[in-house]
Amino acid sequence: MDHPLTPPILKEAVSQIAAPAIRNFGTVGGNIGNGSAKADSALIFFVTDSVVHLVSRKGERLLPVKEFYIGRKQLALAPDELITELLIPKTSLCSYYYKKVGARKAQAISRVCFAGLMDIAGGKIVKCSTAFGAVSEVVLRLDDIDSMLAGKTIEEAKILKPAYLKAFEQAIIPITGRISAEYRKDVCMNLLKDFLDTSGI
Repeated sequence: MDHPLTPPILKEAVSQIAAPAIRNFGTVGGNIGNGSAKADSALIFFVTDSVVHLVSRKGERLLPVKEFYIGRKQLALAPDELITELLIPKTSLCSYYYKKVGARKAQAISRVCFAGLMDIAGGKIVKCSTAFGAVSEVVLRLDDIDSMLAGKTIEEAKILKPAYLKAFEQAIIPITGRISAEYRKDVCMNLLKDFLDTSGI
């Protein structure tokens, strides 16, 4: 959290992991290492299209985090591999949106969490990226829908906004658990709309 190179969006997410004693003892590799879609830092690695660096005695490999998570508590991690690094792209990190919805202010496990990146330059959207945590078996990252806004002006994006939201509404099929799927979906859509509003769309 104190490192000057840590992106602000990751600092904000990490600041909400458990409590200071746990954060000081843990690592981001450990946070994603159990394959939970509720892991606070995992959401950030998904929305930034980060890459996991894996090392074993036989060699090393780089794997997009979207391919690293293959199911609930399931990772594309060989028995002899260690997570050694998470590589975050340096671009499109300045304008971000992050919200964690939990039952309490501290030591909370996410009921729903959302992160969005909106990179606008020269009057056009360079990149739109969103991720939803704690709503499905893995973090939900639908870049095919987000790509609808890429290369568009703000006015063009406003015209596409209803179709963009409808595509997400159809694609988000939340899991049930301690809270209902209906609640999760409503929160997801409200956060997505707020992200667009905050971005001027």
